[in-house]
Amino acid sequence: MFREEKRVVKASRATSAAKAASSLPAYIGTSGTRALPRLFFSMMAFRFGKRSEIVRTALLVACFAVPFVTTDASEHHCSATQSQPADAAVDKIQSWDRLYKWYKLYLPCDDGGPAESISEAVARNLIDRWEPLGRSAQLAKNVPRFGAFVLKHIDATLDENDLRKIDSNASTRCPTGLGSLCDSVRKKTGSS
Repeated sequence: MFREEKRVVKASRATSAAKAASSLPAYIGTSGTRALPRLFFSMMAFRFGKRSEIVRTALLVACFAVPFVTTDASEHHCSATQSQPADAAVDKIQSWDRLYKWYKLYLPCDDGGPAESISEAVARNLIDRWEPLGRSAQLAKNVPRFGAFVLKHIDATLDENDLRKIDSNASTRCPTGLGSLCDSVRKKTGSS
């Protein structure tokens, strides 16, 4: 009886391990590389008989090699093919929708010179086109990171006069229902 239970447990472990190993591509495709260590440690709990050391070593290599293979480089830096269109697109930002489009297409290029240009575009929207501020709030409600992106660009690269005008708009012309956004804008200008 004891041998039978031991055989059932071994078969169950082997089946579970096979399922876990076969789900590796699904872990990579849907969850990114964060799930790999979890998969690795769950697989380590299984015994693979005589091949256990080989399997463990292969899993260890996969956990450290796969992130380099599956990482999309465009997520982390601005590619050469994105750089020029990103710079050209900054000049066309004359609304919150265009800023949002730039954000969706060229966010990796938000560094250095383009970042300063984006800050200037945000300032122009907050000074010259204050009335449609509600559109910015709508976009930020749907994509909270966009709201953070906009606030990030109310920064020290802006002219002091522009910061005062933005603060004045946020203080005296805040649309109904956008008080918290106006407060956040004022904090970024350094007045609150």
